[in-house]
Amino acid sequence: MKGKKIFVSLISILFAFLMALLSFFAFTLKSVNAVYSAGENTSEYIDTTLKEKLNKVCGQNLLLLDLQTVKNIVEENPYLEVVSIEKQLPNDINVEVKELKEVYYLDYNNKTYVLAEDGKVLSEVAFGTRDRMHIALNVGNLTISSIQLGKKIVTNNNEVLSLAFSLAKNAALTNCIKNMEILTYIDFSAENGAKIQANVVFDTYTGVQIKIVEIFKHGEGKTEVAFAFYNANIESTDYYKTFKIISVILQDDGVLVPFWDSSVGE
Repeated sequence: MKGKKIFVSLISILFAFLMALLSFFAFTLKSVNAVYSAGENTSEYIDTTLKEKLNKVCGQNLLLLDLQTVKNIVEENPYLEVVSIEKQLPNDINVEVKELKEVYYLDYNNKTYVLAEDGKVLSEVAFGTRDRMHIALNVGNLTISSIQLGKKIVTNNNEVLSLAFSLAKNAALTNCIKNMEILTYIDFSAENGAKIQANVVFDTYTGVQIKIVEIFKHGEGKTEVAFAFYNANIESTDYYKTFKIISVILQDDGVLVPFWDSSVGE
């Protein structure tokens, strides 16, 4: 009787082992399918390099493989960002990838960094590099505490910085923008006591300056209105008067009104 129990136990262990072995081979990862977000046109070099790296995880058990491992492989390239990732049983992983676009040049400690629209550091170029395809970013009196390749820059007030980047997106990041400057200050008139406030100033290649004051008060709306006004006046004679400023006021009825600030630059 005792020998029979041992035999049954051995058979059970062997069966479990065989099932585990079959499971391992049945769910062996055969391919990682990387597709790019709609409208993305990535370079052949990036695409080929990524596929080569992703092929290295093939052969592992799909059930045991941590998707974070695949995500990390993709995002080793600062220009790439994972939008979505999922396992497709029995043998595949599908990952949607977005290629980040260069937007800003930031000078810091005698180096010039290339940033994406959200402040992620993409690369480093020759100090002082400028061109029409990038916006020169001036963080003003914000203090940069960390700037690392593949990471978002960190300052002493990331809330201000993040909102400033959002404002720039509302400006459509067109190549009419030459510089973007962030100016922080303490607002002593705030209802709940003194608080940090900020203005964002966009310098354009036409010489017109677009100033968004108090960005925490309808900042994104002000930016949309200001740039719509700027674009609508492209044929206006005022458009060509250099050092003019476009500002936006919030009326008592809640309407945002843009105007040429003729008191500055004359």
